[in-house]
Amino acid sequence: EASASDDNRRQSTTTMRRTHTVLALAVLVVAIGVVHAATWNDLDDLLQEGVHQGVFPGAVAAVVNDESVFFRSAVGHFTYGDAAPVSGDNPPMTVDTLFDMASVTKVLATTTATAQVYQRGELDLDWRIADARLLGSGFANNGKDSITVRNCLLHNAGYPPEPSPNYWDPPFACPGTSQYHPPL
Repeated sequence: EASASDDNRRQSTTTMRRTHTVLALAVLVVAIGVVHAATWNDLDDLLQEGVHQGVFPGAVAAVVNDESVFFRSAVGHFTYGDAAPVSGDNPPMTVDTLFDMASVTKVLATTTATAQVYQRGELDLDWRIADARLLGSGFANNGKDSITVRNCLLHNAGYPPEPSPNYWDPPFACPGTSQYHPPL
């Protein structure tokens, strides 16, 4: 029998998949030059649903090209209802909200570089990461021998999305997890 947290996780995953699908469709619509008002309403509704279901506390989205801004929207707040530990408040998102984009480099830089190397014919997406041309046999430890470049790009290499135990579980052994607002 599934627990409530499992049900919430499945709902959040479904919402995120739909969000990614709508965002991808929005980019495609702009790329081919077809813009329908319903597309943007659907995207805004999906962002609102993500906030409502707790997938993310807030979001800012924009679809633009070098000539036009097709869509801009801000939904939700900085945190899931609690005041942020540094500022002490929880302001709403605005289209001018700035974000720390640190983890986005994985998507933008790594994917772009991989696409360029692939396009030049220097990389096969079905090469195993443990191939000597990539990371080598040392990567093959712990059952990772069959993981390919394609698996890593598609996020289906078999890695769990979060550590087990989770960051907030006592067995993870991070002393700060026992505090409501851990030290920075």
